[in-house]
Amino acid sequence: MAAGFPLIFDNHFGVSGSAATAVALDAQGNVYVAGQSPFSPIAGSPGDVFINKWNAAGNQLIYSASLGGNGTERVSGLAVDASGSAYVVGTTSSITFPVTANAFQKSLNGTVNAFVVKVSPDGKQLVYASLLGGGSEETGGIAVDSSGAAYVTGTTLSNFPTTANAFQKAPGANCTTQSGYFNYPMTGDAFVAKISPDGGSLIYASYLGGGCGEYGSGIAANADGTAWVVGSTGSPNFPVTADALQPVFGGGFGDGFLVRVSAAGDRLVYATFLGGNDYDAIHAITRDSAGDLYLTGGSGGFSQPASPGAYQPQATGSCLILNLGPPVFNLDGNAFVMKLNPSGTAITGLTYLGSQCVASGAAIGVDSAGAPWIVGSGSPSFPMATPLELQAGGGFISKLSPDLTQLLFSTDFDTVNGVAVDASGMAYVAGAANPPGITGTGSNVSTQAYLAKIDAAPTSPIALDNVLSASPFATNTGAETLAPGKVIRVVGRGIGPAVKTPGLIIGGVIANSVAGVQVTFDEVAAPLLYVSSTEIGCIVPFAIASHSTTTLQVTYKGVASNAVPIPLQATSPEVLGVYNSDFSPNSASNPAQASSIVTLYLTGAGQTAPASFDGEVYAFPLPQPSATINIQATGGPLTVTFAAAAYGLADGILQVNFQMPSKVSQLPNGFTLSTPTGSTNFLMYVQ
Repeated sequence: MAAGFPLIFDNHFGVSGSAATAVALDAQGNVYVAGQSPFSPIAGSPGDVFINKWNAAGNQLIYSASLGGNGTERVSGLAVDASGSAYVVGTTSSITFPVTANAFQKSLNGTVNAFVVKVSPDGKQLVYASLLGGGSEETGGIAVDSSGAAYVTGTTLSNFPTTANAFQKAPGANCTTQSGYFNYPMTGDAFVAKISPDGGSLIYASYLGGGCGEYGSGIAANADGTAWVVGSTGSPNFPVTADALQPVFGGGFGDGFLVRVSAAGDRLVYATFLGGNDYDAIHAITRDSAGDLYLTGGSGGFSQPASPGAYQPQATGSCLILNLGPPVFNLDGNAFVMKLNPSGTAITGLTYLGSQCVASGAAIGVDSAGAPWIVGSGSPSFPMATPLELQAGGGFISKLSPDLTQLLFSTDFDTVNGVAVDASGMAYVAGAANPPGITGTGSNVSTQAYLAKIDAAPTSPIALDNVLSASPFATNTGAETLAPGKVIRVVGRGIGPAVKTPGLIIGGVIANSVAGVQVTFDEVAAPLLYVSSTEIGCIVPFAIASHSTTTLQVTYKGVASNAVPIPLQATSPEVLGVYNSDFSPNSASNPAQASSIVTLYLTGAGQTAPASFDGEVYAFPLPQPSATINIQATGGPLTVTFAAAAYGLADGILQVNFQMPSKVSQLPNGFTLSTPTGSTNFLMYVQ
């Protein structure tokens, strides 16, 4: 992706297969990125850690450091202290991991342990590096306080090396859920540890959990030496305090948790469940200057209500996933932002962010005005606002207003793992992306690490937000799949006149400029069906048929919107309407008859023969579809009696007639229309 407002820069770096997993800022605005590469300078090593330091402008790499042993390393968290030293937490399977002489644990216990390292501000010295674990660990976040003490959390399966002052010295016991019935995802206990400023000892190390499994995901340090820890639990007997906001387990597949550990690690100052009766997990935590807490993760719906005027007050419905045999757990729910008071005893803001299927927040930052940024993974229908691109790599970047009532910015993006917000409110994000100029996914496409800087402040009154389907049968409210000749709906804010205005036909051709509005795909103007301030109906130009990606932009009265790259497919058929033999619309109250001829109108099926031109209004002789069109019902294929360009309609719209079965018992509930390169489902009512 090329840099340009609001994308300040987008730096790709590292060898093929590398990924950035965390990002942090220092007081001078320098940016630190940590992650892992798949190859090591040590022969036979499958992966090493990298730590990069960039200037705020992203045009100077101050240092690039790496470390690892003969096994595999993974990074999960990064923090920076006031002097510019970087602290990294992750996991290693290397018996030769380069621990320092002052390490509190010098050898690998079991198969995979946590590691904690501190790197000097110039990147030239490993101040300390130590292992931490008893057998098999996963790690979450890391934080550092003003004294230089580091705090880490994660999950351990057994034999975790607790200290004498630990508030929980043994794993949780007495799981009371229906273990074995569901393929339940959580095992082991969370852990939390505090490391001395010199890296030579553990101030404390403790288990954290009940009997049914926990993940420790995020951590934040407080000025008094206490630490906030968040994660997820499947344990109804998770330890909570008497003043807990939610003292009982919400049910379902798991709850989030929020705990505060004393400075000495000898007790829980505060602990509460946060969850409803579905699945809830808290993945990250941050604080603002007033000490308020901000959490993100994934939720099917908390027990607590959303805050007044919340942008999205409810978690949306889930995807239907059918599994034969015993029930299988599937992640579900929406991303969320939850704000709590400094003691964690009251929720002062809560909104969900997402739509059908799975979306989850992975990291969170907050600017000086209290506006939160969250990043994570989302479904194709994730809500957009002035996006950088659509249908990207499965990640999202979003910014909400301080009161959580407005979505200020939201975009699809490559895989996004971390976010940090600077004093001016700009966000730095890091993750894994296809190298520049490479599109697609799969085993033949390998990622690179990236660091990007984003300024979400609006500079134009025109905002392009999304591209939606024109089909009444579309089940996805997210970004539409584009194909040449396809009718689509472009939605946004200020993109046209206040009153909806129909398109124009001039000399037998549909105009590409109406009421001061123009929509371009790679600078090719599209035929316009109607325009308004919030929605434009248009047709993707056939002129860009050779492109694999197209950049969409709206111009209204000379002012341009954000330019949005979108993947382009050869065909993407969709049904625009279904009509009975008398050409009345098919509906529940007006069903089709057995043996009758039914007509549907189709878009996105590709070019015709002879070729259609952009803006053409079809007349006799009608072009024929280049691709073979089939109609399939549950009882088998149906006979297509006519297929051609739709007389009097716009380029790319085809008319297809087919015959219904002769017996009512053969009439199906659903239908599929297919071409050699695409298919779509549609619903009909029959009797």
